Amino acid sequence: MDERTLTIDPAEIERNVAESTRAVVASHFAGCPCDLEAVLAVARKHGLTVVEDATQALGALYRGRPVGSFSVTAAFGFQPGGAITTGKGGMAVTDDEDVYRWLRLFGDQGIVRDVTQLVRTEGPWHYEVQELGYEYRPTELQGALGLAQLGKLGAFLRRRREIAARYNEAFAGLPYVEIPPQVPGSVPAWNLYILRLNLERLRAGRREIFLALQAEGISVGVHYLPVYLHPLYGWLGDPTVCTLHEGPPCPKAEAIYRRLITLPLYPKMNDDDVVDVIRAVHRVLLYFAR
Repeated sequence: MDERTLTIDPAEIERNVAESTRAVVASHFAGCPCDLEAVLAVARKHGLTVVEDATQALGALYRGRPVGSFSVTAAFGFQPGGAITTGKGGMAVTDDEDVYRWLRLFGDQGIVRDVTQLVRTEGPWHYEVQELGYEYRPTELQGALGLAQLGKLGAFLRRRREIAARYNEAFAGLPYVEIPPQVPGSVPAWNLYILRLNLERLRAGRREIFLALQAEGISVGVHYLPVYLHPLYGWLGDPTVCTLHEGPPCPKAEAIYRRLITLPLYPKMNDDDVVDVIRAVHRVLLYFAR
């Protein structure tokens, strides 16, 4: 992980490539693109496939191109709170015909209906399962909602960027926090707005600051607990999986996690809402300042 951008670190990819490595998953965090140019350079050097995890980055740009258009396939999420929503679910995109066929097969219970692809046929009704697939098809209602939302994406992104710009301006000069950094040449989608607390300059931890902002009426959040700290990974009991009993396997992630706090950012926020958040953050940070 790049400690500055909280996205994948190309140097770490280089250090961890093994003979068995086949692909790199490049995640765009909180709507902010990772350094795709550097990631792609490492992938080309080692003959690796790049898959973009663009779950939070619909509408983000990198070097003037949409995120999700740099790799063989990319995934986007449509959960509530994202750039657009279908209630739940998401989509995968590709410009590779073979990958498209496998994605369709995988997301449709492994069922083949195309008569040219069938192993045998018993009549015009016939279909067959050729792979292990899953029920990943959205409903028509979700599709209709998604298309309606997609038509509003431009307006949603403009408002998110306006709010993020207000936050950046308000917090850039504060010694108590760091605003989200951006990779050069990128235009974030601002799925989330995450401040990093400079705890050395504060006489309280993240918990106290979180609760103080809640008391001010601000709906703050924390994104995210490192995956391996969830109970599942401890229960697995496999020493090759990240477990807790032998020290932190990802010390940078744990150290940064303790400093992160997420501010409200959504298109329906009006200017008064934004001012309320800014004032509350200033009040709380100044109160806890060393």
